[in-house]
Amino acid sequence: MAERTVFFEPLPARRNADALLVFSFGLTDEETARLDDLAMPVVYVSRHVDGRPGVYVDDALEPEGPFDLALGTRRARAAGWTPARAGSWSRTMRCGWRCSSRTGVARPYAGPMTRPARPAPAAERTPVSLTVRPSVGALVPLIGAMGYAEARFVHTAELALPTGGAQLLVNLDGDALSSSPLRGPDRRTGGAAVQGPYTEPALIDPAQQRAVLWVAFRPAGAHPFLTAPVSAVRDDLVGLDELWGTDGALLRERLLEAVAAGGPQAGLRELEAALLARARRPLEPDPAVRLAAALLDRGTPVAEVADRLGWTARRLARRCTDQLGLAPKRYARLRRFQRLLRRVNAGPGAPDWAALAADCGYHDQAHLIHEFRALAGITPTAYAPRSPLERNHVPLDR
Repeated sequence: MAERTVFFEPLPARRNADALLVFSFGLTDEETARLDDLAMPVVYVSRHVDGRPGVYVDDALEPEGPFDLALGTRRARAAGWTPARAGSWSRTMRCGWRCSSRTGVARPYAGPMTRPARPAPAAERTPVSLTVRPSVGALVPLIGAMGYAEARFVHTAELALPTGGAQLLVNLDGDALSSSPLRGPDRRTGGAAVQGPYTEPALIDPAQQRAVLWVAFRPAGAHPFLTAPVSAVRDDLVGLDELWGTDGALLRERLLEAVAAGGPQAGLRELEAALLARARRPLEPDPAVRLAAALLDRGTPVAEVADRLGWTARRLARRCTDQLGLAPKRYARLRRFQRLLRRVNAGPGAPDWAALAADCGYHDQAHLIHEFRALAGITPTAYAPRSPLERNHVPLDR
């Protein structure tokens, strides 16, 4: 109690914090009132308190596969959100989270979270993000992470950079999804779709990211849920109505009902059930293809990967194309690009492009610049992602 007294007595003269995280104890009514008077955001960690935002931290949550998709980050450790009242999650206080890929500590966005006054303008609303592992054990080998994201953005267009991974997206805000590659025709679907592994940048509309349920598949993880090879959806956005028929056409409505009744977590459980029902192959990824993907992700030469597996180059290409959606060399190229982006966003200083070229497996800086322009559609110096943790989303008009 002495430490708590030392903390609370100087308030408000020494309020030098953006928020208070409460870990293993509750606050007294007096302490809560003093913090509310200061408009100090109070966030409970691994603890539920009615009417207060909370986050549940799982340091073990670190998906293996390449995903960055819908507003997320490949190395999200944990993110959670506790609604103030069951069934009214969209109208109550909301708190957005991002997780540090280096420390695993959940960090709230700054903003008033203790008094739900009038709704903020759309561009000012605090993002809400929930990132979890599948709750069904059979899906864990196939899905790196899944989640819910809600946000409003000032910019009206952004580049989505290719990762080599596939994902499932459901737009709960509107019954539409679209993607416009820098080369080739626009792709437009209803509000539920599978995005295959992209090999080039594409323009996307941030307005379609206002409320999204998403699934990021591990390498080869999308394969059991498709009747065709994953390469059939490469560089494509394919509506679930086209892939799953009536079940796919009705899925968005089912998810809307689930989220309205029980919040984002209920929507994710409904999405898991839909995936289990639509599996067309055994829910066991090919271990050899998974190993090949892991080796390519680390920069192992394609010929060495084939030797490690005891395969011919042709067999490796066929199996990777069928289950990853990409030939080995193209997959390795995209994963090298992602290693570069991780390094660029890892530190506060200006990137040393020559050093990064050597460290990430490029022949020289000129080779890095050429590849960057091919895969990002912009030069390295023009690259300014939405945040270091959203490195594959680049606003174009902010």
